[in-house]
Amino acid sequence: LAGVCGWLAAPAEAGWAALGGVLLLVTVVLDCADGMLARLRGISSPFGMLLDGSMDMVVGAAVCIGMGQLSLVTIDQWWTTPMLVLVFASVVVHCALYDHYKNQFLSYVDPAAGTVTEREHRLVPEDAGRLQRVLGSLYRRVYGRISSFSAGAKGTPVRARVSPERARSLLAPAMRKMSWLGLGTQMALIYVAMFLAELDPWLPLPALGLLIGGLMNLWVLFALRDWRRRERQLLAG
Repeated sequence: LAGVCGWLAAPAEAGWAALGGVLLLVTVVLDCADGMLARLRGISSPFGMLLDGSMDMVVGAAVCIGMGQLSLVTIDQWWTTPMLVLVFASVVVHCALYDHYKNQFLSYVDPAAGTVTEREHRLVPEDAGRLQRVLGSLYRRVYGRISSFSAGAKGTPVRARVSPERARSLLAPAMRKMSWLGLGTQMALIYVAMFLAELDPWLPLPALGLLIGGLMNLWVLFALRDWRRRERQLLAG
């Protein structure tokens, strides 16, 4: 349902911006609900995790296309395309950075979770079906590489021998800063921009350029600096 609403939001944005915003809001709510329902009912699975993440990628791409179409039609300026590229590239990098450091955080505070590579193997076990293998390959080769590249990582992080309690105490404040980079924040800014389009079709792109291309990128630098400072302190003992 989240995927269907997200796909419908994309063409709606190009013609009925407020409807696109509502559909995108519903998408975000449903996207948050599926994981909670699966855990509550005890039916969570590696395939479900892959399907959820892959759906986010597809919906995100569709929404960006719809938003881009609206902007190109309504704003005929030299800066329109560069601004679109900046905003959408920033969304991808922000989400990738959040996922990368979330995995790093888990590797430090929950040794049983394993390293990123170990968790990837559990997502696609030997007896996985064809679709699960395809989604796993997409996750690893596309999104995983974007994530590592954005974070400046040269491969899979190695689990360090540190106290989980000390790791949580030191890294939790930085992880909270990183959490603002996740998909929920990006989508919230986009559907608010869709509502602004009902006031003036020119408003969404400059608003997103300021918020995502400007302020959020400054937040990235602030969050990264805090994380790396705390991580050095952790590894130094």
